[in-house]
Amino acid sequence: KPQSELIAQGMARLMRSNPIAVADDVFMQQSVMVVDNVNKSDGMGNPIMGKQLNMPDRFELLIKNNTCFLRHLDSKATEPLPKVQCKVNGFHSG
Repeated sequence: KPQSELIAQGMARLMRSNPIAVADDVFMQQSVMVVDNVNKSDGMGNPIMGKQLNMPDRFELLIKNNTCFLRHLDSKATEPLPKVQCKVNGFHSG
């Protein structure tokens, strides 16, 4: 069952942004996702200006002790996704 809304909320918490639209099959094919040009805001909700707005954000889906985690690869911040059910996808090469 797609859990993209819960994943999007986790990304928003990591980046202190509004929820991001993600595809229903997010992380089903690969464990890393790149998000381009998200408007970041500070604790007061004001946009943060600067060149970081042009840098894509990269996220990785992790599983530890049957719990899903979302990691922001650039800041190394990690957000647990307790309601998301993850399983290791058997990646096949060739």
